[in-house]
Amino acid sequence: MKSILFTLTAFISFGLSYGQFGAQQVISTEIESPRFLTPTDINEDGITDLMYVGEGNKLYWLQGLNNDAEFDSAEILYDTGNSYWQIKLFDIDNDGLEDIVFVHGGNHNITVIKKIDANGTYATQQLLISNTNLFINNFQILDIDEDADYDLVTFSIVGNSLNSSINSYENINNSLVFDN
Repeated sequence: MKSILFTLTAFISFGLSYGQFGAQQVISTEIESPRFLTPTDINEDGITDLMYVGEGNKLYWLQGLNNDAEFDSAEILYDTGNSYWQIKLFDIDNDGLEDIVFVHGGNHNITVIKKIDANGTYATQQLLISNTNLFINNFQILDIDEDADYDLVTFSIVGNSLNSSINSYENINNSLVFDN
């Protein structure tokens, strides 16, 4: 009797927890060559926006119009001319605004585009790390040395070999100047 009751409970629980998504809703059909889609609130109005890399390696912004997943037409947020490998949104300079940090340049560079204000205005890009001997596969932003500023940790392939390395880059005095 216990095994029947357990089996029945498992099937009911599985049925209640599986497939809880609604129907597909098309947000936009004007996106060309999209990659690296990430949710954010670019204009800080409390409504989720979408940022993605699209045609011409530009950063695009789909502004959320409300909390019902309705979005405005895509507009170019930033045109760096770079080919992106990985993008993270993070307040790397501790000013309360979410910056755009990304790997580019044949995967040898990490750059930041600092957010200037809550209206979605960004400064020119600033190179944080450049190392032509490393192919950066992944990076994390964290305070690895617990000195109250954010550092960078990369997972990289060394040159043309199969050897990998994990490297840390210290943010010197929260100045966005990194040293390894």
